[in-house]
Amino acid sequence: MPTQTIPIIGQSRNQVDYYAVEGHPSLLLGFPATNWLSVQYPLPKGLALNPTLIYLSHRYGYTTPADSAEPPKRFDPACLANLNFSWRDFILKGFDLDLGVYDIFGENFEYIQPYKRFARPLPGPSREFRARLSYRGLTTLNH
Repeated sequence: MPTQTIPIIGQSRNQVDYYAVEGHPSLLLGFPATNWLSVQYPLPKGLALNPTLIYLSHRYGYTTPADSAEPPKRFDPACLANLNFSWRDFILKGFDLDLGVYDIFGENFEYIQPYKRFARPLPGPSREFRARLSYRGLTTLNH
């Protein structure tokens, strides 16, 4: 049976006016309200499939100089999809194989600036492929 996690994260307890977004009390400048879903599907013979979906709501941030009177700019929401495949005891007992892809749909998420200084959003990671072979055997060495 699959296991899942569905946390919902918001910044509704902000007490710093500088980061407040007028008309949106649950948001902070530069940060989204975030929802994510992670499910693990166990498969036979030590295999598992782990998809993750992360929804980042619209965000507000600055792209103007510090002396500008412009309000924060609204940025579009993003949806990041990831998929990981794991195989415990791959070939030999204790060896595990993980294969994954992050940002499957190429959202190219950006980090929004929460303050005025004429800074463009910083680029986030692009689509990423990952492979890991690990050994979970010896935990202590005896001399």
